[in-house]
Amino acid sequence: MQYLYKVDDAPDRMVRDRTVQALLQRAEGATPYVVASVRTPAGGGSSEGLHTHAFEQVFYLLSGQMNVEIDGEQHQAEPGTLILFPAGALHRNWNAGQTETVHLVFNLG
Repeated sequence: MQYLYKVDDAPDRMVRDRTVQALLQRAEGATPYVVASVRTPAGGGSSEGLHTHAFEQVFYLLSGQMNVEIDGEQHQAEPGTLILFPAGALHRNWNAGQTETVHLVFNLG
């Protein structure tokens, strides 16, 4: 089993206006979770709009301000905030600020 992974500095893919860089994927034997870094420009956000997942999802906000809606409640997160999206919870995130947000995504399951 591999324990250390070199992360390439190049972004993995563009999802609408966001840059998503896969850091650890299921294909690399990291089942059952995925870790990614996401950069969202001002005005950008969840490309799916309100949506759900069958698994828990956790964001860790590294920089910028992120707005989130979880089961109808809206919140604003600052850097250093851990955000939990429970499995099955209707949610979305967006960047209403003036600068890019950067967050880590952990899909658990």
